[in-house]
Amino acid sequence: MTSQEISTQIVNTASSYGVDPRLALEVGMHESGLNQSAVSPAGAIGIMQLMPATAASLGVDPHDPIQNIQGGVMLLAQLLSEFAGDVGKALAAYNWHPDAVSAAVAHYGSNWLSHAPSETQSYVASILANVSTEYSVSAGTPAASFSIPGTPVQAGSGSGISLTGWLVLAAIGFVGFLFVDSFD
Repeated sequence: MTSQEISTQIVNTASSYGVDPRLALEVGMHESGLNQSAVSPAGAIGIMQLMPATAASLGVDPHDPIQNIQGGVMLLAQLLSEFAGDVGKALAAYNWHPDAVSAAVAHYGSNWLSHAPSETQSYVASILANVSTEYSVSAGTPAASFSIPGTPVQAGSGSGISLTGWLVLAAIGFVGFLFVDSFD
């Protein structure tokens, strides 16, 4: 699959799970640079960097790009539900672990994130910053589409990614590919 096909699949899958497609795209970009061949040192696989046990619990094959995306978006949707729509907590749980986030919230209250590992703090901050600044959101009908050159993608949220946003995604993907490729 090309990066554009992967992006389209993420947007469509996120829309079907009620997850902001921009958030799902940013998680995929941050996790692997949209590279299905990426394998982390910890053993996370593919675009959405699913651990084998997590993929198995979600009933997906992490080596199949479509199932990997489905599993990652499904996990993101579950975490958003578990943390009552709190995107920061859901992202931290995606990176760290839901139980660790719950324990940190229970112990430290609203200051929980400062007690998360620095990697998780950076992960949450980076994705939240990119989702809010890297994309231009346009108002539209519920059937508005994302502006992916050559491919209209239906996004039920009515949001659109500008050409600048896609250029940034492409640049991040290229840098991410170089970074991930260095592990091979």
